[in-house]
Amino acid sequence: TGVGADLGSPVVCYLATTAPQMQVRMIPLLDQPRLVIEGPLLETLSQDEVRSLVAVELTRYQFWQQQGGGYLAVKQLLTELLDQQEVPASHEMTARRFALCTDLLSDQGSLREGNAETLVAAWIKCRPLPDSIDQSLDAAGLLEQAESLCETVDQAMTSQAQRDLLLRIAALQKIGKPGFEVTQLESQVVTARGLDDLDLLQQLQVMNWTRKLICCLLEPYFADLRVDELSSGNEAEVEQLLAEIRQLSPALKEYFCFMLLDFSAADRELQEAPLALVIDWTERLGVTDVFRELAQRELRLRKTQFSKIFQERDQILEAAEGGGA
Repeated sequence: TGVGADLGSPVVCYLATTAPQMQVRMIPLLDQPRLVIEGPLLETLSQDEVRSLVAVELTRYQFWQQQGGGYLAVKQLLTELLDQQEVPASHEMTARRFALCTDLLSDQGSLREGNAETLVAAWIKCRPLPDSIDQSLDAAGLLEQAESLCETVDQAMTSQAQRDLLLRIAALQKIGKPGFEVTQLESQVVTARGLDDLDLLQQLQVMNWTRKLICCLLEPYFADLRVDELSSGNEAEVEQLLAEIRQLSPALKEYFCFMLLDFSAADRELQEAPLALVIDWTERLGVTDVFRELAQRELRLRKTQFSKIFQERDQILEAAEGGGA
């Protein structure tokens, strides 16, 4: 195929007709790419459908070659991690994120050799659709409905691999449209409901958000801290930080509420000032109602106490600044 023109070395093809599942796999060995065609794929799929699957795998290999083979090294490292006896959930989720993002990038290569409908037709011949999806849907119907199916499919009736396939089909509808980038789909790949769902990259992101928010909270007490710690320290950067946190799941927003709660109670000698400052930030984050419940329970505040601090927070902060707090 045309996709294979820039691989830098010839591709060796193998047939494994007795394999239980029909698929095409790219195996990089000693800088010599191996293309393995498994199961009765050549007898079952049309020539165009085979070419589409091959194009996906050749594009995958091109991706692995980028950054001096760095992406291939990441793949191999994640594979080794998953081979360990006890694998942390974060490692499993990181591997899935990398694999699915690689799939989404590789699928673009197939469109150079044919159209999205041909590739989807090949996929549904190679693997069964979830029972919860109308089995009469053809490739065109799946392409049309994939995005809504991703949102409505019965999670209990579908495997992770089937859900990932639906996401790949939905992505094919968007590839090539003006302004589209595959990275726009990453939020669907990496969605985390809570702290236990975070992969390694998400953990780093949450840590980064946490550090920046702490810098903003401490700035009244340490001059120029925000400017030193954030890249620019300007208000536009802070608003971007808040916008990113506002888009998180309820569980992750609750994490930031607990962080704000810890800050408000860290030094009781400062009395109400830290709580007044934190309440101001919960307003900007849109989490005041969640924070109110936590504060009343954890700090044993009565509703009237919290309401008084909420209403008088500007005056409390002005008095604290005037007193050198």
